[in-house]
Amino acid sequence: MKFLKYFLTVIGSKLRANKLRNLQIVVNYMKLGKWYVDNKFKIPKRKFDRTAVFKEITNQVCMFPVLYLEFGVHKGASMKYWSKALKHKDSILHGFDSFQGLPEDWGDDINYRKGALNVGG
Repeated sequence: MKFLKYFLTVIGSKLRANKLRNLQIVVNYMKLGKWYVDNKFKIPKRKFDRTAVFKEITNQVCMFPVLYLEFGVHKGASMKYWSKALKHKDSILHGFDSFQGLPEDWGDDINYRKGALNVGG
């Protein structure tokens, strides 16, 4: 195990930040898969875009009181969706955002540089 840790440290020292982020994303999806199994959570069919995911969730929760929190609202598209989709009168929606863009670069992708996603306050 000591050699493996050393080996991974050496590899990590040679990788760019965006490659490490991509590896972390892979690990996060693996953790999510484990969480699904541990919690007996099943999605009838894999969804590949957020609108399809939203519709699937809406079918399961729209008639229940829901506390919906969104961090990084940007322009509010998903908040608008959920404000229409959640039918229970006791559902509560809160959106949070600085509207000043990203506080730092998120790797090498030009779309995720510091200040990207700024909507002018």
